Amino acid sequence: MTTTSPDAARTLICETAIERLEHVSRACDAEVFIKRDDQSNALYGGNKPRKLQPILARALRDGRDTLLTAGTVGSHHALATTVHGRATGFEVHAVLAPQPRTKHAETVIRATLSQGAIVHGAPSMAAVVPYMVALWVGLTLEGRRVRVIPVGGSDVVGASGYFDAMLEVRAQIERGAMGGQWPDSIVCAHGSGGTHAGLLAAQRAFSLPTRVVGVMVALPWTAPRLRTAKLARDVLWANARGHAGGGATVRASDVELVMDQLGEGYGARTTAGDEATELFAKDGIVLDPTYTAKTAAAVIALAKSGRAKRVLFWHTLSSAPYEPLTSNVWAKLPASIEGLLKG
Repeated sequence: MTTTSPDAARTLICETAIERLEHVSRACDAEVFIKRDDQSNALYGGNKPRKLQPILARALRDGRDTLLTAGTVGSHHALATTVHGRATGFEVHAVLAPQPRTKHAETVIRATLSQGAIVHGAPSMAAVVPYMVALWVGLTLEGRRVRVIPVGGSDVVGASGYFDAMLEVRAQIERGAMGGQWPDSIVCAHGSGGTHAGLLAAQRAFSLPTRVVGVMVALPWTAPRLRTAKLARDVLWANARGHAGGGATVRASDVELVMDQLGEGYGARTTAGDEATELFAKDGIVLDPTYTAKTAAAVIALAKSGRAKRVLFWHTLSSAPYEPLTSNVWAKLPASIEGLLKG
């Protein structure tokens, strides 16, 4: 069993800056800002450490010694869980399903393996849950104390990290960020939904003067608005006790989703995403084709439409370099992993 203190998970993230994107703003004839969660952790950042910080702290308090999570073969969440879970003293198992082959996905899985993840392939996302259940049973019978982390870290504990992140933005605006004014819209990637739900929960709890918009980057499961609203309500009720907004709630009608940037599906590039990548690069921002390029394309479309003249793009891709995370041992991927990269 790990003997690491729960305090080890409390410094996983740092406050991230809000900056104006000059080239994007001019191209959209609007004010476009970025929340630099790509810089949330120097080793491996993005939105995942904000979810993992409370998850790992809870797992340590509960005496767990093993993390079990899931995603696709190029999952940023699986990599982040491995990097930060291993550093905190956990053994990490990841059930990974296929996704389209891209250079980025190959880089991510090499880093995940290099950081010590024990990877278990699943034939499809539909098979992930049964595989996780079977693995949990096996690990438990071996005497492991397992903390199961859902895809994306998007349970109440993980999504609460983004409740806190919205309060961080509120404090930054009070100190003068974005000229001391809230944006018309905050736009984030919506995959497993935890980032969106956490931000929305805080927006509803404190009646913050902004919209929270999620951009679908994966084929939606059944009733994504209902599921996101349920998670946001659970986050709100877990975090807003004692606050003025403690009586607030979140309904499905409060969940704003952009559905037209998905293209051919999860991990597949889009023309609009590639164009957004080129534009954001002029401001020094690196995007990936799976999540952030599609979200940035939605930001551009929203700003150019005139429906939002002040937009905050929540950057969820880690900007930390992959080289320090990757070993030459995994320059050639095992056949079992190669089989998960399609195309």
